[in-house]
Amino acid sequence: MRGIGSEHDFFKQYPALLATSYQGSLISTSEGILEVFEKARNKSKKLDPNLYLQLIYFDEMGLAEISPNNPLKVLHSQLELNNEQQIAFVGISNWGLDAAKMNRGVYVTINEPDQEDLTELAKIISNTFI
Repeated sequence: MRGIGSEHDFFKQYPALLATSYQGSLISTSEGILEVFEKARNKSKKLDPNLYLQLIYFDEMGLAEISPNNPLKVLHSQLELNNEQQIAFVGISNWGLDAAKMNRGVYVTINEPDQEDLTELAKIISNTFI
């Protein structure tokens, strides 16, 4: 997703993604999340939308979900604003979030690996050291 800098012609027709990361934690705050959105909006204003798309990558949303500060309450309004401003959002969590938050996008889940998956993964990793 490097836009015109991509190796494959298919991806050259799309804007490059520029990521702004946020690490969720038990001490996450609404203010911290709002700052990330504001930072992404400010970057987006300076860029040609045909060439670049700002992306917010929110890692460990599950930890922020259980934070006593309840920081995810600001997501609804920010995600609605971002649709108008063409800011992409990806949130990663090790467990399901509140249904009201999850219905704002695409929910992808991966099952726990079984013994066969783990064995295959171990073989692939060990082959990289040979």
